[in-house]
Amino acid sequence: MFVNCSGQGKLDFENYPFPTLISKNMVRKSRAVFKFTPDPSIIKDAKKKDRILTHRNKTYLYTGGIDVDAGYRVIDSTGVPSSKIRDVSFIHTSGCRPYSYGLQACNATSTILMEQFKKDLKLNHPKKEMSLEEITKIYDSNDNL
Repeated sequence: MFVNCSGQGKLDFENYPFPTLISKNMVRKSRAVFKFTPDPSIIKDAKKKDRILTHRNKTYLYTGGIDVDAGYRVIDSTGVPSSKIRDVSFIHTSGCRPYSYGLQACNATSTILMEQFKKDLKLNHPKKEMSLEEITKIYDSNDNL
């Protein structure tokens, strides 16, 4: 496994280096949910309007790159995390994880990814999603993070 923690900028979804995953709907654009639906009349820029999506009564902002869950599993176009594909490249996921704090992030990312991977193997099927509390326990139990 390689973890890229370089200081490069984020990658647009359309430039994701695995176009087949896009065309087969195996990845989706990274998004953040709005707490309140924005008033569309105040958004004048067409490019900004194109970054807003409403789905199942929730409004989202496309943030760049691909969407991954807390265990770094890629999320498909229907919102289901992959049981086989993980992406830990900060360049690909900077839309949902915009900040990296250097080498410690590589260590933490690898640890989180492997904990999710072990759970998936143990359960013999993917767990819905690793919770924030589970990730916090990983940090709390490892003095090197």
